[in-house]
Amino acid sequence: MRQRRSQDTASPCRYLDRAPADGFVEIKFVAVAESARGGGTGRRVVDDIAAKFAGRELCAFSEEDEFWRALGWTEHRRRKDAQHYRLLFTFP
Repeated sequence: MRQRRSQDTASPCRYLDRAPADGFVEIKFVAVAESARGGGTGRRVVDDIAAKFAGRELCAFSEEDEFWRALGWTEHRRRKDAQHYRLLFTFP
């Protein structure tokens, strides 16, 4: 098993300072190892982001629609002629 470095214990959201000062915040990608899925890791990451940007609208273009639905995010359907594009989810 790999040794954990001290930075591994910090919030997984250590790149949040790169977000714009105002407007919506886009979550570009959330990845959880397949073996760790269903344990709440992804939810904790998204909750950390939501807490950091409380009061701001968050959005994510989905590659895992069920994940965002399970979080209770609002799904925005794509046009029928745009079927190859990812769904947009927003919060709140």
